Amino acid sequence: MDIPSCRMVLMQVVRLALQIDITNMKKEFYVGYHLGSQVLYVSLKNIHGEIENVTFEKEMSWSFTWRYVNDKFEAFLDTKPTLSHLKGKFFHVWDGNN
Repeated sequence: MDIPSCRMVLMQVVRLALQIDITNMKKEFYVGYHLGSQVLYVSLKNIHGEIENVTFEKEMSWSFTWRYVNDKFEAFLDTKPTLSHLKGKFFHVWDGNN
């Protein structure tokens, strides 16, 4: 599943990580970055454990292109009942470099 960039929010402070998360990240980063790829971890919850909804106001602040991409993403989620809980939600991003 490809998440559009407009739906991702960079976390300024990395969430409190579970030890298994740290162990898995170390495994991924020991060999360094691979050309054309990067490991990103996404969570529905922000650093405070809250889930943030995509609001109409936020959508209207995006360019036409991002709104189009977002609409395609929402349509994709509509085809996957097991992913319906992701509709209208932001994804909070943290990566192994943090």
